[in-house]
Amino acid sequence: LKQLMYLMTTEKIFTDPDISLFELSKRLNITPHQLSQFINEHLNMRFNHFVNIYRIEEAKNILANHPDANIISIAFHVGFNSKSTFNKLFKQYTGKTPSDYKALYKNHSC
Repeated sequence: LKQLMYLMTTEKIFTDPDISLFELSKRLNITPHQLSQFINEHLNMRFNHFVNIYRIEEAKNILANHPDANIISIAFHVGFNSKSTFNKLFKQYTGKTPSDYKALYKNHSC
């Protein structure tokens, strides 16, 4: 668990748009099945959901601290391959669109 959290929080491996269960399990020296089972049983989620949570949290942090940042650039920076996927998942996870979330912080910085 420590090594997995290190890869996610310090190395920010989730920003790689091609990160996969296989690639991450290789980095952890375990099988994809073991990693999937660990995430399912201990974190109560699927691999893609696990990765997307980190991506959305990173995007929220960037939007809050850099409200003038370009949303498309942020989407690609945190590991999404398309703006539409980013927008859809951001709203699903936060209840707001990236633009609405950004506006909250932009208005506070004036």
